[in-house]
Amino acid sequence: MNKQRRLLGLTLKYVILCFVALLFLFPFAWMVATSLKTNTEALTNPTALLPAVPQWSNYPDVIQTLNFWRETFNSLVMALSVTFGQIILAALAGYAFARLKFFGSDFLFLLILATLIIPFEVLFVPIYLMLASWGGWLNTFYALIIPSLASPFAIFVFRQFFITVPKELDEAAKIDGAGYYRVFWSVMLPLAGPAIATVFILTFLANGAPCSSRSSSPRRRICTHCNRDWQSPSAEEQTLFRT
Repeated sequence: MNKQRRLLGLTLKYVILCFVALLFLFPFAWMVATSLKTNTEALTNPTALLPAVPQWSNYPDVIQTLNFWRETFNSLVMALSVTFGQIILAALAGYAFARLKFFGSDFLFLLILATLIIPFEVLFVPIYLMLASWGGWLNTFYALIIPSLASPFAIFVFRQFFITVPKELDEAAKIDGAGYYRVFWSVMLPLAGPAIATVFILTFLANGAPCSSRSSSPRRRICTHCNRDWQSPSAEEQTLFRT
């Protein structure tokens, strides 16, 4: 009897999990199905899951019309550069706040955390004016990467992780003659795998295609510009969209 109850409970659990998985997969299935529709069909019947006639040529048309591979390469360069840069700088800062006690360290850490409440829209224009005043930085990778290297959230993640590491490990390394940098690179950083993975995933997703990183140079554009550079809808499609 107990075995049958466990089997019934396990079956019910898997049924619920499968149902929830289908709910999460539905938007992706709808996205793929819509990409195989014509523009007119996508505007007039957006809720239909399957296209009337799949337009398999849509994907080759996009790749041929847009500089797709170049923009994909630019996106990877920018996202990976920002991600690894944030990991290195945030790990160093987090280690300093967790292990080096200096005057005003707690206040400085709180000040850094306070910058999280500042929306990016407030910083957008000042950052642009600053980069424009430096001359030659606009429409370059530097303008996309350098301003994003400092991350208060990443510093917070590493600082909180390093606090949980026993100080006995630092003391044992110092007895063997290791300095602060040696302790960081050889002891603390190898233990920070979970923090590194967290920062890597969140930073890469956040910087994969930022909508604000518009470049007038085709060789500096990233994937988010594809949907802006695609041909404008025809007058008939605009009428269908308004109705």
